[in-house]
Amino acid sequence: MKTKNLLFIGLLLILIIISCSKKEENIAKKTSGEATINSILYGYGPYYTIGFSFSEGSLVKYPDVTEVEADITILPIESLDGTVTGAYLESPGIKESFSLTAEYSSSESALNFYNNYKQIIDSVFYELAMPLEENQIWTFLTRYNKYAKLMILRVSIIRDQNNSSYVETTFKWQYQPDGSKLFD
Repeated sequence: MKTKNLLFIGLLLILIIISCSKKEENIAKKTSGEATINSILYGYGPYYTIGFSFSEGSLVKYPDVTEVEADITILPIESLDGTVTGAYLESPGIKESFSLTAEYSSSESALNFYNNYKQIIDSVFYELAMPLEENQIWTFLTRYNKYAKLMILRVSIIRDQNNSSYVETTFKWQYQPDGSKLFD
């Protein structure tokens, strides 16, 4: 009877381990998708915003030293009188991460380029993606020298109920986790 119980417990443990490792593999395999980030500040001090992590393939709190660091965040461009006139992306704590690879007047042309953009084009990288506009294709270099590509689908200036403005962008993204310059 004890041998059967030990065998059962052993098989149960093996199934649990296999199940957990498959979940981790599925999470790690997310290398593309669509995301929306905005410049809303949350909290009561210290304040934080929500950025995006390519290695996690998800939205992340920024700043948050206990979690994965955000690769990108969005900020408003303001005129001298404080009016929000546009948006830009930054990469917290990273230098020269953004390269404007292409920009188009139509979403169809931009999507066609994005889908066929399979190899990173050697170019100059800048600290900011500015100004951010629809139908742009950006190449991003992470702090770990891995690449991502982004297609800006939408950029919005939104006025909230307190008569304050914030910016928001929706983008398609693809990440190359092995550090090569080729996208699958």
